[in-house]
Amino acid sequence: MKIIVQLSSLLLLFLSGCISSDKKADATPEDDLDAARNFIRAALDGDYAKARTFLLADSMNTEYMNLSERKFNQTMTPEVKTGYKKASINIHEVK
Repeated sequence: MKIIVQLSSLLLLFLSGCISSDKKADATPEDDLDAARNFIRAALDGDYAKARTFLLADSMNTEYMNLSERKFNQTMTPEVKTGYKKASINIHEVK
């Protein structure tokens, strides 16, 4: 009986170590580049609520974001949306 409890505990410990959680994506950006990357990723994924958290909330930016969200939701085909979600972000140079 002791062995079964020990093996069960070991198995539970092993399985809990195998569970992967993507904490990097939800983490607070460390610098401007991370914030920009997270904003772009959220916009490409269609997660405009998350993208708005990186946006300076003034009237012009809000209107641009509303326009972009409407266009994404109303006029883009599912194939185009999938292409945006699969897109990679390549930053060539930071000045």
